[in-house]
Amino acid sequence: MKLIKKLKGNSGCNVSLIQDKERGLIVRKSASSVDYNPRLKLQFFKQSSFQHKLVSTPKVFGLKGDSNNLLYFDMEYIRGESFHNFISTHAPFQSLKILKTLLSIHTLEGTLGNNEAVNQKIDALRPYKNYSRLLDYCADFEWFDLPTSNCHGDLSLENIIIKNNTPYLIDFLDSFIESRFIDLSKLFVDLMFGWSWRGKNNFPFIKNIIILQELQKDLTEQEKEIYKRLTCLQLLRILPYSNDNSTKDFLNKSLSHILQHHL
Repeated sequence: MKLIKKLKGNSGCNVSLIQDKERGLIVRKSASSVDYNPRLKLQFFKQSSFQHKLVSTPKVFGLKGDSNNLLYFDMEYIRGESFHNFISTHAPFQSLKILKTLLSIHTLEGTLGNNEAVNQKIDALRPYKNYSRLLDYCADFEWFDLPTSNCHGDLSLENIIIKNNTPYLIDFLDSFIESRFIDLSKLFVDLMFGWSWRGKNNFPFIKNIIILQELQKDLTEQEKEIYKRLTCLQLLRILPYSNDNSTKDFLNKSLSHILQHHL
């Protein structure tokens, strides 16, 4: 087994591309600390149990532990095109078709029932006092009516790979709430502000606006209120992990835009 290179990840895990004699190229996702083990275990089961007729995910080979008691699992390496690059090089209607397929993966389960999980997430971000207005905006909502469902948990465009016209979902994440709106808001963060294009100069602004407008047509007024607040919360949730300049710059610009134009 040979390490080819470290891969970029944003979930707090170590991700590596490895050459295995029996399985060929594989991706290994490892917990960064023993404290992260329970989360990695949830991510493993979320990915390994995913099934859909039109959307795929890399085959998972099993959950194991290393000599440092850190959990890890291996999965097949998918050679394909990241969806944000696909959007840049294809017509909006082609990207919309894929996105609407992706948004069909959710199965409605019920409603959240209370505000506790959302309020805990907001309270954990209260030390970022520069964004107290945004946190108040997120808190000022009846989250107990939020529809719950299965979800990917981190449905950025970087975590969607297109291979032979089939979308593959990678890097599933355990979420503080399980709802299709978690996935929808993450997509909207990407399309609105260009998360997957951060640090690059090829953000397809016009294409993304067209795609966003079409996706928003299918939402009720109540659903629009949900995604607006969750889109804001998705950006705020990245703050504790913003260790590089491109991410910090992205967050400052995006959150400042919301403060200036939407509140």
